[in-house]
Amino acid sequence: MVLAKLVELQHMDLESLRNLWCDLYKSNASRSSTRQYLIRRLSYRIQELTYGGDSAETKARLATKAEALFGIRRKQRSRPATGSILTREYHGVEHQVAVLEDGFEYSGCKFSSLSAIAKHITGMSWSGVVFFNLKQRSSKLK
Repeated sequence: MVLAKLVELQHMDLESLRNLWCDLYKSNASRSSTRQYLIRRLSYRIQELTYGGDSAETKARLATKAEALFGIRRKQRSRPATGSILTREYHGVEHQVAVLEDGFEYSGCKFSSLSAIAKHITGMSWSGVVFFNLKQRSSKLK
């Protein structure tokens, strides 16, 4: 039964796939979703509904692993402490940024990210972390 449904997906047109998406996910598929993307996601959803999704135990184990793998990195690269002043010289001009609780202040204006400030200063897209030299070097690079 499931296999027949999965094979049927391969023969459906884009509009039919979107309608099925709406039925199975109870939301509209993105208009930018490609046919292949919809088929992959719908295939998973059909199997999930038939055989069941991940157990609570599996979800908890995945969350723990994700925290261990990704949470530590995020904490290591967390934003500077509120109240800090970041200084960067660019083309002979010193630029200072105040770290606020909910963003950053530069030249009397509030910004949501350091990257936005770096772009404002340079006129080009920059990683704010790189521009303000906040990226920690790996201990392996010696």
